Amino acid sequence: MSVWGSRTVLSTSMANLERAEARRLRVQCLVNVSGWKFLGAALKPGHTPICTDADQSQSMFELNKVFTLWADDPEVLTKARDYYGDINNRVRLFNLIRSMARTTMLNFDALSDQDIGSVFTITRPAIQTPAQEIYGPGTSVK
Repeated sequence: MSVWGSRTVLSTSMANLERAEARRLRVQCLVNVSGWKFLGAALKPGHTPICTDADQSQSMFELNKVFTLWADDPEVLTKARDYYGDINNRVRLFNLIRSMARTTMLNFDALSDQDIGSVFTITRPAIQTPAQEIYGPGTSVK
């Protein structure tokens, strides 16, 4: 009897641990996707976001994890496919973020699209070559 009880407790504990770990990974991915949205933000003309190739790689990494972490959620998968169909569509990104949040118990429903779309960025004027500074944009020296 005690062996059966021990196995039951162990299997229940392992299942709870796996659920907690999956939730932690989902929350982490959601927070990262929300944080990396500045990479696709609309900026002032002539300005570029200050980001590195590592920023872009990390953003792609997080977005690619969505299919693995939410494989059991058809709504999130549909929103992810919609977003991947047009990655420049901010509304589709917001819909994806909202559907991801519903499975993590984070209350994104209280946020408007404007709240989700608000992006803090540090920008700089586009870097020009010496030829562009002298002759104007669109020129290059060969």
